[in-house]
Amino acid sequence: MSLTLGTGPLKRGRAGSFNFDIDAASPPHIIYIEDVPQRLRAVFNGETVLDTRRAKVLYESNIPGQWYVPAEDVRLDLLTPTETSTHCPFKGDATYWTLTVGDRTETDIVWAYPQSLGVIAAIEGLQAFYFERMDVWLEEDE
Repeated sequence: MSLTLGTGPLKRGRAGSFNFDIDAASPPHIIYIEDVPQRLRAVFNGETVLDTRRAKVLYESNIPGQWYVPAEDVRLDLLTPTETSTHCPFKGDATYWTLTVGDRTETDIVWAYPQSLGVIAAIEGLQAFYFERMDVWLEEDE
């Protein structure tokens, strides 16, 4: 079950109910962050690009959960900063990187919020990858 999609508890139009009025008690856009205890790895063009046991997952209203990993656990030598930036009114300004491994390149596949808005300072120094643009994701060894 997703917390933020379908009928999940943090989505507007959820299937279940709470013992209080969550819509009145919470902001219109909910962000929830928790540690991921499992080892996560991502492979691109045969290279392991990230390997961490220190990931976090960020859930926000109506958006699938997103893994964020410490930059120290990413092969930074394979990333090149780009000029791309985006603004999220809930998380702040994001910067992007292009990933190149061998003869394959994915532009703006990695992003981070170097100065996130105060409510989500837990993701400062962490990077996120577009999940579907990596070749393989492993949680533990699966």
